[in-house]
Amino acid sequence: MPQIVLLGSGYDTRAIRHHKQNQSSIAFELDTPALLKNKQVILNRNDIKIPDRLKLYPIVFGKDDFAAALETLSFIKDNSPVGSTLAFDYFYQSAIDGNHDYYGAKGIAAAVQEVGELFQFGIEPDNLTSFLADFDFELLSHYISDNLEQTYPSSHGEQLGKVYGFAACVMAVRT
Repeated sequence: MPQIVLLGSGYDTRAIRHHKQNQSSIAFELDTPALLKNKQVILNRNDIKIPDRLKLYPIVFGKDDFAAALETLSFIKDNSPVGSTLAFDYFYQSAIDGNHDYYGAKGIAAAVQEVGELFQFGIEPDNLTSFLADFDFELLSHYISDNLEQTYPSSHGEQLGKVYGFAACVMAVRT
């Protein structure tokens, strides 16, 4: 893939861990300025170098001009050729709206509130296919928490462990 974009990348380290496999890709991570700064401090403290092909972009979603910072789904739709692959993770809208019945929802809601950042976007799994179709993408794969826990081992070979019950991962293709 020539380009990998991680929106709301948080403390995710995939772009660093897989940089050797992605040497022909440029990766972009977008998140709040404070989080990216703290992430860099943690990486520096642990002598972990940020690869040259990884670009960190500070942005406050919902406040900063998102298109000026990088891309939106509309931009991706308008600038991606048919056959392009889109991969992303998302939270369920019902968890963002306050349904704390999902595993981990209450804890992450408190943590987000503590730093003064609110989740602004979610999708209900039943609406995913139509959501993607609105941007001319077709669903290829959809992993909810149970699938992720059963499918992906950790870097040490054991099962991944408990995953937020309101999070899912998607791969889609531009139609």
